[in-house]
Amino acid sequence: MIAALPNKKIVFDERGNPLEVILAWSDYQDFAKRLGWDLDVEERGEAAQALADWKAGKKEEFVSLKGK
Repeated sequence: MIAALPNKKIVFDERGNPLEVILAWSDYQDFAKRLGWDLDVEERGEAAQALADWKAGKKEEFVSLKGK
């Protein structure tokens, strides 16, 4: 998760309500990658299937990263 975004600007309306946030391009790219916005349709389908397998308890579908 992005803890702090020092390179941002917040645009407010006349009542002081936030309307828009302007991010540095590098921060946006990092944010988009972390949320999976950069994935194509096939990759999104694979991620959805992996989540479904995990929730269904199909642990054998996953490789442990412990000890690597």
